[in-house]
Amino acid sequence: MEYQKTKKQSSSNRKGRTIVSMILSFLIAVALTMAALLGSLRLGFLNEKMIVRSLNVKDYYGVVCDDFYERVEDLSIPLGIPKSALEGIVDTNSMYNDIRASLEASLTGQTYQPDTGKLRTKLKENVENYAKSREIELGEAQQTVLNTYLEQVADQYVRATKIPFIEYYGRIHGFAEKVITVGILGCLVFAVLAGIILFRMYIWKHHAMRYLVYSTLASGLMIGLVPAYLLLAQDYRRLVIEPEYLYQFMVTYVTNGLLIFEGFAIGFFGIAALLLMRIASLRRRLIKNSRG
Repeated sequence: MEYQKTKKQSSSNRKGRTIVSMILSFLIAVALTMAALLGSLRLGFLNEKMIVRSLNVKDYYGVVCDDFYERVEDLSIPLGIPKSALEGIVDTNSMYNDIRASLEASLTGQTYQPDTGKLRTKLKENVENYAKSREIELGEAQQTVLNTYLEQVADQYVRATKIPFIEYYGRIHGFAEKVITVGILGCLVFAVLAGIILFRMYIWKHHAMRYLVYSTLASGLMIGLVPAYLLLAQDYRRLVIEPEYLYQFMVTYVTNGLLIFEGFAIGFFGIAALLLMRIASLRRRLIKNSRG
């Protein structure tokens, strides 16, 4: 009778310990997933280097320069200004420097205004030389139209050197970085404390390690499934974004960000595999010792 009572109590304790272990395993999985999610955002979508790297896809700067010239040509046609008058008003190096300066300013929450003085001077000189070669006299009315035209071209240049969403990035980056850092530390501390409690519940540590395997596998699935689907389906490539160079930048930026999530998922699966090998090693050692 006493034996059966002890056996029943032992079984009840084992059940209770299993339930608590499963709860702790779930909480560790959630904490690790949240830490990985925040880490992925920081290393991917909120990473300045990632943005700069995405800008280098398919000669972004050269394409922006070509697009700028096309827009200026569209402004020039109604005024009868030929394409030859646009030569040399802007070069790729100047635009590259202005785009990078605008990007760096936006990333720090500041505003950059490119100098369009040289552009205006060169373009005005070209137009006046063209008019002189055709013996066209530019009166007061024509000068007014020319000044308006120069203003429109300068606006197009300023527009070309800016990356629309980066301005919003600069506004939230500082605050988001602090929140993410605190969030990651909080999640990791919680996961470590839960892991310590889990290990203290078991004499044989490989029993506790099983639940860490469940946690890391679950975290890998939670952090990796949705990004994997998006990368395979590539629905984000169907977004309508104009102009084309901005579309290419956004697609590369999103792809790189999603790959960071997959990196964390692979990391979790790798940790789970190492834990499984460690569990197998501990079990073999216990079996060997018991036989010895």
